[in-house]
Amino acid sequence: MPLGKDWTSWNLVIGAVLAVVAAVVGWHRWSAARRTAPAGNTGVPLSKTNAGERPQHVALDGGTVRFEVRSRYIVLIDPLALDGLASELIALSDASEQARLARIRYLGAEPLRIGVHDLGVARPGRYELSAASLEQAEDIPSDSSVVTVDSGVIVLVDLDAHPDVARALTWDRYDWWLQQPRDDHRVLHKITRDAGGPRFAILGSNADTTEFGGDGCYRLRGCALVE
Repeated sequence: MPLGKDWTSWNLVIGAVLAVVAAVVGWHRWSAARRTAPAGNTGVPLSKTNAGERPQHVALDGGTVRFEVRSRYIVLIDPLALDGLASELIALSDASEQARLARIRYLGAEPLRIGVHDLGVARPGRYELSAASLEQAEDIPSDSSVVTVDSGVIVLVDLDAHPDVARALTWDRYDWWLQQPRDDHRVLHKITRDAGGPRFAILGSNADTTEFGGDGCYRLRGCALVE
């Protein structure tokens, strides 16, 4: 009968809708559980100390950062690219400086470019920079100093420390740190220890600056050796 067929069709439609709703609810529950999971699930056991000590090598507002550099080169990379290329970067642990540099330049050709800033000479120490130390750049393939930013953040890394930083600063850890209260840096302290110290900097963009105001292509104009 027509009515029976229509009723069967409505049952199928309602069943399909309920299945979709159940799937969406399940995804949200999983997502919420992931966001609120204890930090141990990210491989970052938290201590009860140093929660409020702001590390000098991090400034998500584009402020001043200080980090250690021992080589001649500073690598500029978006956190998304750092995570996506982690296995290739970690594999460079035993490579020579020139081999590591060549491989990073090759990996950073596309889609998110990796920039390399040449200090001219290796002067180990602590370097200082901020969003004002950057400048907008054109996406010229032959310019290996240009980095593409797609997350509003640049990670600056000493070339020699790049494999250790790639191993320690995974996207899951980075994301978990961002979810902590603003004055709780315990996750970041653990990441820094695992990376061998503050041999990297996390610099956020600042919409009030013309030098590093958000996503786009940038290069490092320079930085100061302060210690």
